[in-house]
Amino acid sequence: MSGLIQTRLEIQRALNKEKFRRDTVAQINKDLNETGSLFIEIDKSDLVLDNLINELSIYIARLAASEKLSQFIYRVDLREDDYKENLISQNWTELAFLVIRREAQKVYMRNHFF
Repeated sequence: MSGLIQTRLEIQRALNKEKFRRDTVAQINKDLNETGSLFIEIDKSDLVLDNLINELSIYIARLAASEKLSQFIYRVDLREDDYKENLISQNWTELAFLVIRREAQKVYMRNHFF
């Protein structure tokens, strides 16, 4: 992988590596914890990305209902335009993917540059 991971396929390939998957889920949990939210767990099936998107979208919907979503998105450091667009449409699945992508990018950067 050269450069930041961007596509679903690149993220899926990265998440297929156990250490990267553990580190990415730990990063998501760290940011969720900062908002006082629950922790997530994923199984180790081949559909890791889809499972993670589905599970995280449920948490995102809960955060939106409790008005903690903006705090979580701030912690994740997601682009404001992406956040607002998906908030308006309540597209929690796409927002979950964008969060996972951003968190995976953080892990990738940390593993390759620090």
